[in-house]
Amino acid sequence: MTTSSKLPPELAGGLTGRERETWREFARVSRAMEARLAAVLANTPVSTGEFGVLIAVAELGGSPQMSVVAGHLSLSPSDLSHRAARLERKQLLRRSKSSDDARATTAELTDEGRALLAEVLPTYAETVRGGLLARLSATQQRSLVDWLRDIRP
Repeated sequence: MTTSSKLPPELAGGLTGRERETWREFARVSRAMEARLAAVLANTPVSTGEFGVLIAVAELGGSPQMSVVAGHLSLSPSDLSHRAARLERKQLLRRSKSSDDARATTAELTDEGRALLAEVLPTYAETVRGGLLARLSATQQRSLVDWLRDIRP
């Protein structure tokens, strides 16, 4: 990699030095955390994305509408539907028509889903703390959240 300000022709029109560095470090941290969390979940029946759905349903409480879960996770309805279908097949999540709105579908953790969360969440949380949060002060954590919200699509 060149460290000079002059870019090779292949990179003309690409990101500038600071932009490349910022993107590269963001991507590195994201990939590293995803790999660590995947390792935590390796001996479970779920992926990191599916586990995130279980966490979201638990965070939202009760039987949240699928559209609310999708918004909470910044997922498209289609992406959430595919993940929820896999979780249903694994008997970790149950979807049903809303009693309040026949057009809406709700999600609910099964006993097996709650048991999986109880078993895995402490290690999952410690991995997030050790891999990211413990390395940041409370002020840095708040700033990171603010910055990420500012740039979220």
